[in-house]
Amino acid sequence: MGNTYPITEEQKAILSTYTCERLTADQGNLVKIQKFYSARGHGLVHNLRSFGWEEDLNRSTAYYVIKNEQGQIVMFFSLKCGSLFDPGYVRKFTEEFDETRTIFNNWRLAQSGDEAAQQYMQELRHTLGNQAYFERLKTLTDEYYEKVYMFSDIKADKRHEPNSKIIRVDQSHPAIELVEFCVNDRTKRSWKDLSRSSFDRSRHTMGQVFFWWFIVPKMLEISRLIGCEYAYLFAADRDPDGTLVRYYEDALHFRKLTHLGTIKPYYDMNCFFMGCRIFSVEPDMVHPDEDQEACHGLDYYCDEFFRHFNLTPGMDDMI
Repeated sequence: MGNTYPITEEQKAILSTYTCERLTADQGNLVKIQKFYSARGHGLVHNLRSFGWEEDLNRSTAYYVIKNEQGQIVMFFSLKCGSLFDPGYVRKFTEEFDETRTIFNNWRLAQSGDEAAQQYMQELRHTLGNQAYFERLKTLTDEYYEKVYMFSDIKADKRHEPNSKIIRVDQSHPAIELVEFCVNDRTKRSWKDLSRSSFDRSRHTMGQVFFWWFIVPKMLEISRLIGCEYAYLFAADRDPDGTLVRYYEDALHFRKLTHLGTIKPYYDMNCFFMGCRIFSVEPDMVHPDEDQEACHGLDYYCDEFFRHFNLTPGMDDMI
């Protein structure tokens, strides 16, 4: 990447000429979204025109439009609350309970002379070795009854909870979903012209700049008011080489979250689930299935983005 330097005050002043507002804040936006065009995101534009106004009014999804000085909509995005979860505890506990119950039942049957149970215990002894086998038997009874007690709590919860649609998970994580994120192709030329004159050493696209200038501050503001740990999205990447997923990884620092789950609507069925922490955490709080870079949140990456916004003089313009 070479040497870099921060965004300048002049560049900040130019970005400040762009405004971000709720879609329904201006009745004129109903006409302006009809002129919005995106070759790649035509499905997103269709949703904006068909459902955006109503969903923004009823607050099921918050739609935002970004405008230039001429009042053109250069980009829109939408946000709504969501929830991620770690499904591991109940599944892991159930598997451990089943294993303990199997050993305990076979051990008890073996004492009464059951040949199949005796054969099972002999094979277990052969697998574990003598010392580990006897240590296992020594703690088996206490472990079994402890798990029976805990498992009965899980079953009791199911009996006392009339809503069968509730899914029991280890831990839930409040989150913000970036539902839609789309740039108006008709305004890309004006951005490039602006970039050549005012951001002549910048190396970032309009979508990337406005993500860090407008969207991330919104997420940080929301997260300061209510509990929110993650931001996430569903990437509709149909390219064989995964172009869109790579863009979200490299430009926005979202990654595939393999250790967490979420609800996934039917229209996102063929999309990739990706996310990032909103605020950074200490490295020891990172899940074992994540790399250490996962401790960084959008707050960290936002600072980094603007701290390394420009290339040093003499570098090629990479817009």
